[in-house]
Amino acid sequence: MGGELVQYAGALGVGNLEPGGISETTGTVLAVVQCATAGTPVTDGIIQGPGPTADLAYRMTFSQVSANWLDWQAARSQPPVTIPELVAAAEAIPAGANGLTFVPPEQADAPPRFDGQLPADPARTAACETRAILERVAQELQYLLRTLSPDTPRGPIRAAGGGARSDLLLRIKARTLGLPLMAMACPEPTSQGAALAAAVTLGWGTRRELAAAWIQPRAVFTP
Repeated sequence: MGGELVQYAGALGVGNLEPGGISETTGTVLAVVQCATAGTPVTDGIIQGPGPTADLAYRMTFSQVSANWLDWQAARSQPPVTIPELVAAAEAIPAGANGLTFVPPEQADAPPRFDGQLPADPARTAACETRAILERVAQELQYLLRTLSPDTPRGPIRAAGGGARSDLLLRIKARTLGLPLMAMACPEPTSQGAALAAAVTLGWGTRRELAAAWIQPRAVFTP
């Protein structure tokens, strides 16, 4: 499945089916998808593709500032740690990451950096760095959302991707955006979206009927 189709399947799998709805996927890339009326004009940097029904379209924008940097953080940690272990340690770090900020590279072959004073304790340094990465991803999501639509989304932003499994990241996103985020009960909403599209093709029901039966929220995270 191509990159764009993966994001559209994720939008289906979290129930982003109505005009004005917004979903986001935090994984290898960060993507924001809006459900809009078909034929809605698009500006540079926005990709538009088929929506959940013939009269709707999905509009998407994306960034490389995403959970991929957690993979980078885990790979350089000594001793080796998992991403869930990194995020669990970051839970103890207050908002603002003790003044540390994560600066992604502007060029693909350049390294990222952290600005600010690093703690003396190596364990706390790693936790602050992880918190700074999570906060930078949330800031990038805010930028993408504003690029895609200046209007306030209708209802909560529906979250997919590996990032939707992290309650800490979802809380940081909600606080940064000033908007609620909804995580789904299904741990693989993109796969669920692909299955939903196949079920419609097989005549099992309409997208809205199947979404009402299949898609359930796990939790809503408020600012």
